Formats: sequence, C-alpha cells, structure tokens
Amino acid sequence: VLPCHLLVQNGEHGVRMVGFGCAETEGSPLRAVVTKFEGFYPPSMLARERVSGEADVVMSARCIAYLLGGSGRGGEVPSTVPAPLAELLDPTASEDGATREDPWSLRKRLGELAKELFGPPAFHPIAMN
Repeated sequence: VLPCHLLVQNGEHGVRMVGFGCAETEGSPLRAVVTKFEGFYPPSMLARERVSGEADVVMSARCIAYLLGGSGRGGEVPSTVPAPLAELLDPTASEDGATREDPWSLRKRLGELAKELFGPPAFHPIAMN
C-alpha cells in the first residue's frame, strides 16, 4: 500500500484503494518496488523480498501519516497530529512495525479514535493547488 494507491473521496468521506497491478498473496515474492516511495517499505520486507500482512499494516499506517502531512518515510507522524492519533500511528508505522495487532481491530480503533477526535464524518473541501 503506497500513496499512489489511495484515491481520496471527498463526497464519501473516505479513501479508496486503487491500482494493484502487482498485488500478491502473503509470502509471495515482491515483484516491484516504487522507488519514489521506497521509504514506505519496511526494511524487513525489502530484505526478505517477500510480501507480508505485517508490511501491509506498516505501509498503510505510513500512508495515513503521509495524508496527515508527514513524509511517510520511516513512519514519521507530523507534530500537528493529535497525540492520541499519533500514539496509535507511531508504533504501527515504525521502522520495524512494532505492533502486531490484528488489522481489523486497528481499523476499528482508528475509526473510533477519529470520531472521538474529529466528530462524525463531514464534508470539508480540499483545495488542490
């Protein structure tokens, strides 16, 4: 999961994942690396050159950090992100993917936390420069 796979949908208040021409099953060889986003890949994934569910979670968290204004490389979460959200993203997006929490429970916690911090989904226009 890389930023180029994310399509932000204003009207639906969400993000759709697109463009998975190199998607593989867990344990399969890594067929391609997008060099522009090389910092999004966990080093363990590049070293093993194998696809893993843990790497997907780490890369997803890095994409969220990127969408929130961070570089996404190495999992840096911008200082402007509210502390409770940063505390969830930091270990998930870390270099080694420290959290081994189930992706579905992470998704649920993220949704609950977002609602707590930002309220229910609402339309906010995005200025595209």
